[in-house]
Amino acid sequence: MSENNPCVAYTVITKRDDGKLMFLVKKDEAEFAFPLTTYEKNGTGLASVIEEIKVALDLDIEQLELTELINTVIAGEKIPLFVFSYQDDNVQLDEVVKPTLALQWQVSDNFTETLNKYEISGVPNFDQ
Repeated sequence: MSENNPCVAYTVITKRDDGKLMFLVKKDEAEFAFPLTTYEKNGTGLASVIEEIKVALDLDIEQLELTELINTVIAGEKIPLFVFSYQDDNVQLDEVVKPTLALQWQVSDNFTETLNKYEISGVPNFDQ
């Protein structure tokens, strides 16, 4: 990540039939991380993330709901983290993820340790 190529992080949260929350994550070596993308040329962070989600997931984009915009620190840099919710009882989660970006769903119980390593604040980053 650098000033010339700023990044933005995102995740999608959904609920399984058994009530457990699932996070869209990227497997990074031995651990999970928030997926990252770079800003589209002349685009906003939100537009860049939505374009990435269109590539990564086979779902009705109109059913995505932006629930949070927070800051996180990754590799020493503050970056925005967009959190979306998605619920469609007619969709099998594993079938939604395209193999393009090596993303997967992770149960919140397994992702809690990963969340603890992030420095997260609820104030949006207006420095971009």
